Amino acid sequence: MLRYLSRIALSSALLCTPMYWTQLSWAQAAGEATLTGKVVDASTKEGIRKATVLAMRNSQAGRGRQSAFTPPEQFSVKTDESGTFRMTGLPAGDYFLTADRQGYLAAELGARSSVSAKAGQEVAAPELKLVRQGVIAGRVVDAEGEPVEFVSIQAIPAGGNTAGMLMRGGVSATTDDRGEFRMARLTPGSYRLLAAPGHRLNATPLGGQDQEPAMLDAPTYFPGSLEESAAAKIPVGSGEERTGVEIRLQRTAVVRVSGRVDGDFPRDVPVPVALQPLGSQLGVSPGLRIGRFGSTHSGTANAEGAFVIANVMPGEYVITANSHNRGQSHSAFAKIRVGQQDVENVQLHMQPPGRIVGHVSGDGGGKGPSQPFHIGLQASETGMPGGAGAMVKPDGTFVMENVVRSRMRLLPTAPNGWYLKSVLVGNQPIQGKEFDLAGPETRLELIFSDQPGAVEGTVRGGEGKSAVLLVPDGNEGAPPQGQWFKNILAEGEQGKFQIDSVAPGSYYVVACPPSAVQMLSDPSVWAKLKEKATRVTVEEKKAATVSLRAVQLEDLEEK
Repeated sequence: MLRYLSRIALSSALLCTPMYWTQLSWAQAAGEATLTGKVVDASTKEGIRKATVLAMRNSQAGRGRQSAFTPPEQFSVKTDESGTFRMTGLPAGDYFLTADRQGYLAAELGARSSVSAKAGQEVAAPELKLVRQGVIAGRVVDAEGEPVEFVSIQAIPAGGNTAGMLMRGGVSATTDDRGEFRMARLTPGSYRLLAAPGHRLNATPLGGQDQEPAMLDAPTYFPGSLEESAAAKIPVGSGEERTGVEIRLQRTAVVRVSGRVDGDFPRDVPVPVALQPLGSQLGVSPGLRIGRFGSTHSGTANAEGAFVIANVMPGEYVITANSHNRGQSHSAFAKIRVGQQDVENVQLHMQPPGRIVGHVSGDGGGKGPSQPFHIGLQASETGMPGGAGAMVKPDGTFVMENVVRSRMRLLPTAPNGWYLKSVLVGNQPIQGKEFDLAGPETRLELIFSDQPGAVEGTVRGGEGKSAVLLVPDGNEGAPPQGQWFKNILAEGEQGKFQIDSVAPGSYYVVACPPSAVQMLSDPSVWAKLKEKATRVTVEEKKAATVSLRAVQLEDLEEK
C-alpha cells in the first residue's frame, strides 16, 4: 500500500514540474493543427465580429470501412473585433467550414473546397463571406380588412432570381393574433408572397341566401390575387427590410367532388379517396391553383363505390383511391381540375399492381454491363403517383413488384462506358423511354451499347466553379435535375470539363453558376439558359468539343 501511494506521489510531483508540462505541450502540438481565417461582409468586405465559425471533420476518414455511421467531429470559435478567427488544437484532417451571425445568411466552404489541416502546421482558410439577410414584414387581412391569425406565408423566389441559392425549401412565417408576420433570412432577390389560411377542413362553411355557393378565404398572392401570374414582386436587397406589406385574402367558392370507384376489389372495407393538390408537391400548377400550402382533402367510398369530398377549392388535383384488404392491393388515380362548380361523375377504376420482368443485354445480342447498376421508373406525367426500381443482377435480369399501372418513364443509370440504346416492351421496340404498364405483367428488354460518345470543352467567365448542363434536344419544360448536369471546377480563366457515357443524339450544353441549378424547377430559368446554350451532336465513340462562356446570375434575373 505504501509503495502504491509513493508512486502516486511521484506521478503527482512530475505533473507539477514545468519540464513535464513543456514536454506534454510539445507532444500535443506535434499531432495538432491550427486553422486561421476571416469572416467578412460580402458587400462591404469589412470583418464581422462575434461570428460563429464551425469546423466539421469526418472522424471516420482514413480508418477503413466502418459498420456504423459516426457523426463528424465539430469545433467552433468566435471571431474577434476584426472578424478574424484562430482554431487551435485540431486533429489533422479535412474540414468543412461554415460561418454564421445574427442578421446574416450562413456561409460555407463546399466539400470540394474543404480546408486540409496538417499536424503541427497553421493553415489559412479562404475568406468566409456572409450576406446580410433581407426581411419582409407585414400583415394579412380578410375581405373586410380584419386581421387574420394562423395564416401561413411563404416567400417564393420570382422566376430566375438568385434567391434560390440559399433558400433550401423557402422561407415561411405564420401570422400572429394581430395578423402580422415577419420573414427574415431572405437572400437578395425578388419574391412573390403566398398567404394560405389555416382552415378546419371538417367544418362545413354555409352558403348565403338562395343557396349561394359556400365561400372560404383562399390562398392569396400579394397584394390580393388568386393567380400567381397577377402577383406583385417584392424586391429585397442585401440588409434591406421591406415593411408595411399587406395581403388581402380573397374569398372563393368551395365545391364538392363526387364520383364512383369501380373495379374488381374487396367491397367489405371502405375505400379511402383523397385529393392531393398538384401544386403542393411541385410548387407549379397552371391556371387556378391552391398553391403550395394546399391540404389533402379526403373522403370514403361506400359499399357501392360512391364518394363525396366537400369544401374543395379551385385548383388542379390528383385524386387517388387505395384499397389494402386481405393481402390484396388495388389503386386508381386521375387528374381533375376544380373550378367554381361541383365536379361530378369522377370515375376511378381500381386495378391490382403490375409486375415488371426485365433483362439487360448488349448491342447485337452480346453481354451487357457487368457491374451492378440500378433501373428506375417514374410516372411519365408530372404529379401523378407511381414509381419503382430494381438492381440488375449479374445475369442481367431484374424484377419490379407492386408497380402502379400507368404510363411510365424509364430512368436507367447506365454504368460508366455504356448508354441505353433501345427498349423493347413485350418484344416490340418503342420510341423514347416511355411505355404503358397496362397488364398484370410487363416484359422489358433493355439494350445497352458500350460505345457512347462524350462532350468536352472549356468554360470562360466562370467564377471558380461552374455547372455544365447537358440537356437532350426536344426536352420540354425544366431539364431532369441530377441526370444531365455535371459540376466542374474552373482551372484559372478556363475551366475544363468532360462528360462521358453520353448517348448519341442532339443536345443543348450550357455553363452557369452552381446555384442556378437549384432554380431549374422554374421553367423561365431554363428558358433563359436555353437561349444562351450551344447545340452539339454526339456520335458513338466520338467526343463533341465546345467552348462555353458561363451565364451569370444577373442574366437569369427577371427584368
